[in-house]
Amino acid sequence: LIQGENGTGKEVIARLLHYTGRRYESPFVAINCAAIPETLLESELFGHEKGSFTGATERRIGKFELAHKGTAFLDEIGDMPLNTQVKILRALETGEIKRVGDHEKIPVDLRIVASTNKNLLQEIDKGNFRQDLYFRINTFTLNLPPLRERKEDILLLAQHFLDLHITRRGTEKKRLSQVAEQLLLSHNWPGNVRELRNAMERAVVLAAGSVVESEVLPDEIRKKQGQPTASLDLPQNPPAGAEDLPPITPLRELERAAIIETLSQLGNNVTKTAKHLGISKATLFRKLKKYGFSRQIAIKS
Repeated sequence: LIQGENGTGKEVIARLLHYTGRRYESPFVAINCAAIPETLLESELFGHEKGSFTGATERRIGKFELAHKGTAFLDEIGDMPLNTQVKILRALETGEIKRVGDHEKIPVDLRIVASTNKNLLQEIDKGNFRQDLYFRINTFTLNLPPLRERKEDILLLAQHFLDLHITRRGTEKKRLSQVAEQLLLSHNWPGNVRELRNAMERAVVLAAGSVVESEVLPDEIRKKQGQPTASLDLPQNPPAGAEDLPPITPLRELERAAIIETLSQLGNNVTKTAKHLGISKATLFRKLKKYGFSRQIAIKS
C-alpha cells in the first residue's frame, strides 16, 4: 500500500517495485479506481462474457487476467465502491476471479500494489472503506512525503526534469539561475513532484538561452519575486560636486534603446535578440509591449 498526496509519485514507485522485482518480464497493469464509473469497474477488473449486460457485444478480458504473473496497480483504491471492495477482497483471498456473466473460476497469480491519497483509517470510521480489505492490502506500507518536506530534493529533481525535456525536444543544455533556484526552494508545491515536472517543461519551452530565468516560471511560483531579500548601504548625503554632474539618461530609455538596436542589428529576429540580451523571449515580448511595440511591427532603428 503506497500512501501520499496527489503528485508525490505513487505510480512511479509502483512501477519501480514491478520492474526491479522478479515479475519484471510480466505485465504491469494500472487501474485508476477513481476514473472508472462504478457500473463498469467490476467488468474492467474481472472482465465479462458476451451478452452479460447491455453493450457487452463480445467477451472481454479483465485487468486482473491481463496482469497474470505480473503486477496489478490499484490507483486511488480509497475511491473504490464498497460492493467492488468485497469482490477484490475475495479475489485476493482465493487467488481466483469470475468474469461478469460467467460462473467459471479463473485462477490468477499477481501482485497487488495499491495507492491512495486518503487516510484509509478515517475512511473506515466513516464507513467508506472495508476494514478487512485494509488489513489485506496493508501487508507492507510506503508513505511518500510531500515535496515541501523534501526541500533537499527540489533542485535535483528540477535539473532532472530539465534534462529530460531537453533530451525529448533536442534543445541545448539548460540550468537554473540562482533567482530561479531560490523561487523553487521557497514555493510550497501543493501539486508536489507533478507540479515541478510541469514547471520545468514550461521552462524548457520558454527559456531562450542556456539559463532558465525566473521570468519563465509559472506565476504561482514567481509570486514571491520582488520581495526584498537584502539591503544596500547607500550614502545618506550626495558627494561634493554631485550637483554639477551631467544629466543621466533614465534606465528605461537605455533599456528601450538597447532592445531596438539589438533587434535592428539581428534583423528583427526575436529569438536571437532575446539570447543576445540574456533574457527570455517571453520577457522580450513583455518589454516590447511595455514600450509600445507589437510583435508584428518591424523595428527599423
